[in-house]
Amino acid sequence: GEKIEMNYHHEGLNVFALYGFQDSKMREVYDLDYQIAGDTLWQQKDISIYHKKSLSHDLTTGIQYDWKKKHTVGARYRFVTNDFTNNPATGTYEIYANGVLTEQTNTSGPNFSDTKAHQLNAFYQGTFTDKLNLQVDMDYVKQNQGHNSETREESLLNNNLITTFTENDNHFSLYAGKAVLRHQANENLSFQYGTEYSLVKGDGIFLSNAVPNNDFMNREEKIAAFASTDFMLKKLAVAFGLRYEYVKSKAEEYGETTVDKNYSNLFPSLSLSLPIKDVNMSLNFSNRISRPAFSILNNNISYTSKFHQEMGNPALQPEKIYDLDYSIGYKFLQFRLNYQYIKDYISLYTQPSDVSQAITLTSFINYPKYQQLTATLIAAYKIGCWTPNLAITTYKQLFSTNFEEIVNNYEKPVFDFTLYNYFNLPWGLILNIDMCYNTGGNMGTDFYEPYGNIDVGLRKSFLNEALQISLWGYDLGKWYDPVTNEQLGRLHLRRYADTETRYVALTITWKFNNFKNKYKGQSAASQEMNRL
Repeated sequence: GEKIEMNYHHEGLNVFALYGFQDSKMREVYDLDYQIAGDTLWQQKDISIYHKKSLSHDLTTGIQYDWKKKHTVGARYRFVTNDFTNNPATGTYEIYANGVLTEQTNTSGPNFSDTKAHQLNAFYQGTFTDKLNLQVDMDYVKQNQGHNSETREESLLNNNLITTFTENDNHFSLYAGKAVLRHQANENLSFQYGTEYSLVKGDGIFLSNAVPNNDFMNREEKIAAFASTDFMLKKLAVAFGLRYEYVKSKAEEYGETTVDKNYSNLFPSLSLSLPIKDVNMSLNFSNRISRPAFSILNNNISYTSKFHQEMGNPALQPEKIYDLDYSIGYKFLQFRLNYQYIKDYISLYTQPSDVSQAITLTSFINYPKYQQLTATLIAAYKIGCWTPNLAITTYKQLFSTNFEEIVNNYEKPVFDFTLYNYFNLPWGLILNIDMCYNTGGNMGTDFYEPYGNIDVGLRKSFLNEALQISLWGYDLGKWYDPVTNEQLGRLHLRRYADTETRYVALTITWKFNNFKNKYKGQSAASQEMNRL
């Protein structure tokens, strides 16, 4: 990959451009084993080999003007394109019934996808007095996504050949605006008021010669208002906020309405922070919402083989997330304790098809609730030229599923140990040795087996920090290939992925000028943009 950035600055005018491209190739091997218990024990073994290639271009250009250091206007345009190829994609499927091989199929065929996105941002930032300022941001996004696949399935037992074609074209548009007014009443009291509006429109068509076709439309409109205040009560810092959202969501398939819902939610937040000599403590509560990606809010099917398909779910509900966080710091030690509750938790699930128990279908579902406890201890201390940073984290979730009156619990805790080592060596050399080990355990409906990795990097700067050269080696031990197991009702799924996580990266950065007047515009709808 390469990246180049240019700036022109004259008095209050700043014109800039940035271009980067990334060309990558990767080989991945996936080993999947499905077992479905019932009157017949069905077993589906899938070994797939993917040769992936991705070519992306990213162009950004913009202009910004500062007037008397009190008013700033600007606009930024970004064009992103990504072409992805999976060719050849080969695999072998074996189906067993009570241990007897009933089907053996070789699959092959190319997959192509391309994404093109136009993003336009404009903003105004004004300082009216030393206590009052206003920020207004606007966004427009136009994104097109296309995907085509051809899957050839050759049965080695029945000597027949099936070829399946799929074509998927999606189009999304986003319009958004946001205004924030900040008032600094005094050094101990401030207020913030704001409003947001966003409109997302999407449509697409899915065509296939083997599975149901689809023609869908999504529309989501959001209006939000929020207010917050920050103030001091002696040494206690308090921040309180309140956000209101009204969302109207509609979905259609072949012109027939499948979803027509309105959501009205109020989200409070509270933060308390108190220093006591060398000890700093904080307590935070927040309530927010997370909505699913637009690409899965339809019944489009991703065809892998006649034995396994994946599809979206237009009826998904948004997740309501409640976070309670406590942290305490003493000198070089920090401890954090977090509790999270999620209502209508979204996760993937795989179940046998209604057509045949030998066929599996993966989709998304809302579970009633999900809870997780997280504790983290961080120690960072400098010893001569060595600065180690040790982080120990444990996750414990309280989560269960119930399929066909079979209850599965996913409550084995996970321990994660990470050690970052920073060495400031002679001649301006900086050495990083980063190590991680994970004990495995339950995360979501998956059980992870232990895994880890070691990354080593060396870098040096030249010409008064203008030129920097860094060399990194990632996952040197090739240990970052976790094995997962999933139990959902009568289905057990074991996954193993052999991916190219071990590689070497050389980066050369040359700064011709170190211009620091950054673009002041902000996204008016970052959450919606991330869902496209």
